[in-house]
Amino acid sequence: MITDLPQLQARKSKWPRVTRRKNTGGSISFCVDMGRVGGNRLRKFFKTRAEADTYAEQQRIAKVNQGANPPLHEEPACEILCKTF
Repeated sequence: MITDLPQLQARKSKWPRVTRRKNTGGSISFCVDMGRVGGNRLRKFFKTRAEADTYAEQQRIAKVNQGANPPLHEEPACEILCKTF
């Protein structure tokens, strides 16, 4: 007997992570943590949650689009290699 499973909502992306931080002066800021890029941790800080969420969404879109449009080179790699010999 097969039962209908309830539809699950799509999970919200966890990358980049947006966290609330309490600064030493007592004020609140929000951190967008994009993990390690080139061996360094890449984080940006914002005064409001809305600004942090907007930036995080822009980074998610940029990550998806990065594979869709690879950087164009002036010359194909095979032509560059042939010139060296």
